[in-house]
Amino acid sequence: MKMYMVISSLLLVFLFLAGCAENAWKTASEIHTISSYRDFAEQYPDSEYASTAEERAEELYWRQTEKKGTAEAYEKYVKEFSAGKYKSEALKQIEELQWRDTQKTNTIESYKSYRKKYPVGQYAEYSKKQIEELLWQKKLAVNSIDSYRAYLEAYSRGKYYSEAKNRIENIAWASAKKEDNLTGYQKYVREYVDSKYLGEAKQRIEELSWEETQSKKNISSYEKYLKDYPNGKFSSEAEMKIETMV
Repeated sequence: MKMYMVISSLLLVFLFLAGCAENAWKTASEIHTISSYRDFAEQYPDSEYASTAEERAEELYWRQTEKKGTAEAYEKYVKEFSAGKYKSEALKQIEELQWRDTQKTNTIESYKSYRKKYPVGQYAEYSKKQIEELLWQKKLAVNSIDSYRAYLEAYSRGKYYSEAKNRIENIAWASAKKEDNLTGYQKYVREYVDSKYLGEAKQRIEELSWEETQSKKNISSYEKYLKDYPNGKFSSEAEMKIETMV
């Protein structure tokens, strides 16, 4: 008898709670807000409508998130629903918005920041190219041997590798021509052994060496010239000078 009364009491409580849950669900559905569904799920976790309430709450939250369309909104969604239905889409949108900001800023720092956050992201490769492009533009603006060497150190196989080397040669050659002395040309020949100006540089070294030889006006200087340039441009003249001085 006692067992019957206990079972009956439990059944009545169950029916009462079921009736309450039913009414609560109708109310939550009528209000149709994130908080109404969340409150229902929290108060009636064992209800047949609990999972539906959670799904509807997430759906409404996602709609609000999309409406706001900001990185902060999507990040908040991911935080609220770490295993949510729209997590992948939210993460995709966060990256997309980050990329838009990166392009808008369009600086080496902004592209580096994107790559740090998304090393294998959708725009990782493109951002890498943009970093090199912007760095190259900076080096062009400075237009010095040091700036181009800095580019070559950073990009030993870069897009502008050949152009950087060519510009270094051109600047160095222009400097050597401007100084127009043996020291400058000799330094150029030592540093740029494969230069397109190598022949011209060596020719100018010989001409200046000859001028120096003539200024000394002694046999030893002419002999030194002949030793350095046995088939030189002025070898015949040097031999004649020696003959007249003997």
